[in-house]
Amino acid sequence: MGLEFTNSSAYWSYSGFHSFRTRLAKEIGIDLNSMEGFDGNGKWEDVKDPIAPFLYHEDCEGRLYMKEMKAIVPRLKELVKFWEDGHDKKMCMQLVKDMTKLIKTKKPLEFC
Repeated sequence: MGLEFTNSSAYWSYSGFHSFRTRLAKEIGIDLNSMEGFDGNGKWEDVKDPIAPFLYHEDCEGRLYMKEMKAIVPRLKELVKFWEDGHDKKMCMQLVKDMTKLIKTKKPLEFC
């Protein structure tokens, strides 16, 4: 059992997805576990990075829409560009590819 998306073959275990988002958050200078929704008090409205909606999004339901994905896709690519090859980078690039297709077809990415 793990985190999957509709219209994407990217997947993580729930703990793996948390670790992935923790790495992304670190790249933009925040500690994910210090933020609202992750046992902390940090305010998401103070985070002025396009990746923020992806970081604080519910990991087992909900959607990201075309407008959000248009901002998230280039930021994801930028943040993982120099990561070592491995599951996180491979799945991230798959998610980027799939989000790009969804943007073109104006369909949301659903977390499930």
